[in-house]
Amino acid sequence: MEKINFIDTTNEENMKRYIEKLKELIIKTKTEKKINNFVTIRSDDFLPSDFVWRANGEDLDGVYNMLCIYRKKQETKKSGLFKFLSKSKNVDTTIPETTKFELYSSVKFRSTKHFTINTPLGLTGEYNTVKLDRDFTVIDGIGNFINSGYAYSVSERDAYLDVTHEGLKISDNAIVLISNEKYEQIKDNKEIMETLGKRTLVIYKGDPSAAINMVLAENGILPFRNGIFEYDEEIKSIIQESFNKLCSDYNVKYNVSHGYGGHFTSLIDQYGINDNDLKNFIEYLNNIFPNIKIEYDDVKTKGASFWNEYIDIIGYDAFKNTLNAYNNQKKQIIKNKKQSYINERDSLAPEISNIFKNAIDLIKRYEEIIPFQNPQDPLTQKIVNFYISQDIRVQVDCALSIISLLQEYENNRVK
Repeated sequence: MEKINFIDTTNEENMKRYIEKLKELIIKTKTEKKINNFVTIRSDDFLPSDFVWRANGEDLDGVYNMLCIYRKKQETKKSGLFKFLSKSKNVDTTIPETTKFELYSSVKFRSTKHFTINTPLGLTGEYNTVKLDRDFTVIDGIGNFINSGYAYSVSERDAYLDVTHEGLKISDNAIVLISNEKYEQIKDNKEIMETLGKRTLVIYKGDPSAAINMVLAENGILPFRNGIFEYDEEIKSIIQESFNKLCSDYNVKYNVSHGYGGHFTSLIDQYGINDNDLKNFIEYLNNIFPNIKIEYDDVKTKGASFWNEYIDIIGYDAFKNTLNAYNNQKKQIIKNKKQSYINERDSLAPEISNIFKNAIDLIKRYEEIIPFQNPQDPLTQKIVNFYISQDIRVQVDCALSIISLLQEYENNRVK
């Protein structure tokens, strides 16, 4: 891809150039009656420093989540869960009126990574209701995705693949887009700028969807949604037929929803969701303050009011310092575990990779007969652990069982 360093979507001349490029691409597409240039597009708040898209999991990445908003008490009253420990005390004027406390938690488990194809995320609102204002957008050729052996479905508005067994490499030719505002925030961060320096960096001003489409058009790639006008039926038909051929050539499904009632991995992902972070934090507090035991069910029932009362008992500074200590410890644990995970996955033996892909191929082939919503079913249990476990040995063991069970089913079906 051609290197482009800055795009101003608010510039009238740039928009005119974009429209002219679109017209040229439309003529070319109608002449050739096919599309060969497909790219994946992913917007994300995290840009992997090693340029590999990996799974979200309990020990792989963390994010700050709201724990509570503490409101300073104007007077102390003996009431509620900690009545027996309440003491009258003067109002501390050094404490802010309100404080937002956040718990550093593992990101939500998801076995798949999602992209759009030749289409900005911001132009897929009828399907994608996710957060749009993300820090980084990566445009990459579709080659690594489609040849991975892990791809499930493609369409202009959603394309996804399994990343719980092997990550998806971002190619050397990928382009990273960031807004001018974001660039001003990170330009002095040596670590981030060193990462960005490994790929073509495009800084844009204005509308992100327009910027993405301008990059596509400048590189001879037809945006499947151009943000200005609808394509005629001929172009729509060529796009559809080109997708059909791509899916047929690589044994990938077209436009399978990932929501409820859609792809089977949306059911698998629910088994990987847990509330361990809150439970672990409660256990941590109970060890630090053994005289004020917290019960998990009480926290879940009372929510923010529980934490306000608890903070009043142990003291604002004590809670703040303890939370900070826990968060820092959690960050280090995740950092260490993620590095071990990366090291192990990057050295994955080819024969293990083949076992994983064979198991997934069989699951895809016979998903209709697998009771994914029954966690007690032996095959479902193996499949769930095959996806949610971060231990390669567990995944291999489950994969071999899956292969054995589904091949047995296949053999009996042929007889």
